[in-house]
Amino acid sequence: LEHPSYYHPSSIRNMLLAQTFAFLVGVAITDAFVTPSPGHFRKTASASASASQIMASSAATPKSGDVVTLTYSLIPEGDFVTPPLFDDGTVSFVLNGGNYLPGLHDLVSKMSIGETREGISLDAGWGERRDDLVAKVPIASSGINPSDLKVGMELFLANGVECKVVELDDDNFTIDANPPMAGSNYQAKVALDAFSSGPSDAKFRYNSETVVDDEDDNNYEVLTIALGCFWGGELAYQREHGVVGTSLGYTQGEKINPSYQEVCSGTTGHT
Repeated sequence: LEHPSYYHPSSIRNMLLAQTFAFLVGVAITDAFVTPSPGHFRKTASASASASQIMASSAATPKSGDVVTLTYSLIPEGDFVTPPLFDDGTVSFVLNGGNYLPGLHDLVSKMSIGETREGISLDAGWGERRDDLVAKVPIASSGINPSDLKVGMELFLANGVECKVVELDDDNFTIDANPPMAGSNYQAKVALDAFSSGPSDAKFRYNSETVVDDEDDNNYEVLTIALGCFWGGELAYQREHGVVGTSLGYTQGEKINPSYQEVCSGTTGHT
């Protein structure tokens, strides 16, 4: 999963790397990044929510930040074929906290416990095809030797966007900058088994002295891990038993929510 363009080693400072990876022990999600300290590792969380946390009303629907447990399956529609990208079966994750298909989050947010939806078409993650990403280009003004043009060849636009030649005649060629899998969908069967409240905001605040307990007796813990690569590490932790959400970011800098390019520029103070 690691690719040279993704891997940027950084110097160690206070045992933290520039790329900070946060995830949950037991069941929790983080969208903030805190410095690890011994106090953060003293409390062991239960891997399941207490009965008081499970929403008893069958009419209730989960809200953003709740930990949802569901049983689901995905079947590619039409000629769309892809290797398994998502664990299915019975899974738990934080609603609208990333991980899994956005369409799955949207569907579950409208369901109640015990409800099952079948035959639901979910976007496979590449979005719908866009007509504005298809254009006809005159060969004469393209600067490309006509003999070099072939249907299926890949080109890069001046802004770095990759596209493919899809049609070609004596005077023009048509390019398509849509992702190859744009417009692909899954047929989904989803049953919402349970949901519970996620950790309170207090769990995301840094405290160097102690573990922060939720006021509502929440069992969920938040843990921050420093890594040198985002993508491979995130998937590995997503698949750890008891982890229901992951989130990625940077640490120690002054700018809030910096972009990858800004951090690499060395101007934001992130190590």
